[in-house]
Amino acid sequence: GGSFERPYITLQVVGTDGLMTRCEFFDAENAVGALARWDELTAPPSERVRRVPANAATANLARFDAALSARDEGALSELYADSYEGVDHLSSLSLDRSQVLSSLRILLSAREPRHRHALLASLGDSLALFHFSVSTSGLARGNYDVGAYEHETVALIEVDEQGRRTRTEAFAPDHLGDAVTRLYERYA
Repeated sequence: GGSFERPYITLQVVGTDGLMTRCEFFDAENAVGALARWDELTAPPSERVRRVPANAATANLARFDAALSARDEGALSELYADSYEGVDHLSSLSLDRSQVLSSLRILLSAREPRHRHALLASLGDSLALFHFSVSTSGLARGNYDVGAYEHETVALIEVDEQGRRTRTEAFAPDHLGDAVTRLYERYA
């Protein structure tokens, strides 16, 4: 009971439609961190590019981006091996190939789906680690109606000799250390 005060710094990004697309909070004493994040978000794309060696996993990711942009369900399904396993560490879910393809079909039917990725690392020929963001302006299917949303993860993908995904592991963006550890475990 009683009143309280909690000062903080907020960083908000607003889209061209005037709607907020991102909101991040920082402790009031962390002005340096907030300003550093501001610099990251407003830096020209050329300054944000990381040099990551290409491999079969990064090629799979490039084909995934192209298929998602084209809303090509057939091309997306060709990127996943029959033995595919997806592990979402955020929700403790595991998905097989048919479940991930079903999830992608839902994304393809959303209004204005957008996605972006930033490669963080590659290892060997079959592993890649990247930051992934997907957003839509909404989704309506029958009685199911969802407003605009954005979802971010750090993801690790592994591909087979044919360049098809055999595994994806998704981590919360603030669990990059766990994702890097898993990258080395999968490589070993």
